[in-house]
Amino acid sequence: MKWFGFLLLVALAVPCSNGQAQEPAADGNIQRPAESALTTEQVLAGRASSDFGLRGGQYEFAIGNSRKYLLHIPASYNASRPTPLVLFLHGGGGHMEQAAADYGWREKADREGFVVAFPNGSSRVPGQRIATWNAVGCCGYARDR
Repeated sequence: MKWFGFLLLVALAVPCSNGQAQEPAADGNIQRPAESALTTEQVLAGRASSDFGLRGGQYEFAIGNSRKYLLHIPASYNASRPTPLVLFLHGGGGHMEQAAADYGWREKADREGFVVAFPNGSSRVPGQRIATWNAVGCCGYARDR
C-alpha cells in the first residue's frame, strides 16, 4: 500500500514545479528549478504541466525535504495530451543521476514519447550517493527514515 501511495504521488507530481523551470539546455544538462518544497495540496491540485512551462529536457525536483527525483521529459512532449510515466528505481547503492545516465531510459523515452522519473533513495552520504530504499527490514538508514 505504501508503494501505491508513493507511485500515485510521483504520478501526480510529474507536472508540478514552482513555475520557474529554465529552458532545457541543448547539451542535455540537468535543469534545476529554484528549490521549493511542494505541499500535498499543491501536488493534488493537478495543475496542467503547461501551467509550469515544462518542455522537453531533464529536471530535478524535490518532494518535501526527504525525496529528490530527476524527471526526463521527451522533446515531443505535448501538455495537451496524456503521456505515460515510467518510474525507474535504481538499485541498492545507486542514485538517480547514475540510473538516468547508465541504463538508456532517457533515450528510450525520447524515442517512444514517455516521461521517465528517476527517484533517489535515501543515503547518509553527502549528495545522496550510495542510496538505498526503505523496504521492509532492509537498509538501515533508509529503513529508519
